[in-house]
Amino acid sequence: MPKTLGASKLRKPSPLAGIKTGTRVQLHPATDAWMMGDRYGTIVKVGRKLISVKMDKSGRTIKQPLQNLEVIGKSRPERVYDPLADVWRSRY
Repeated sequence: MPKTLGASKLRKPSPLAGIKTGTRVQLHPATDAWMMGDRYGTIVKVGRKLISVKMDKSGRTIKQPLQNLEVIGKSRPERVYDPLADVWRSRY
């Protein structure tokens, strides 16, 4: 008789598995921060249930569940190269 896998062996994949730090996101329009103008940010930390996002407009770091975030782009570099001045500058 073949062995069957118990409930402890069958694990659902985490919905946060594809989320990485540095990813650009937009908040859900129902959140207070979105209504106050803080619409876009960058993921700085991924927890088990909440994701920390550094907002562009205010600079605050807020924690939101995955349901309140929409991925709008890939990660963007913290520093960019300025060829005219031949230096690396901070993006922010």
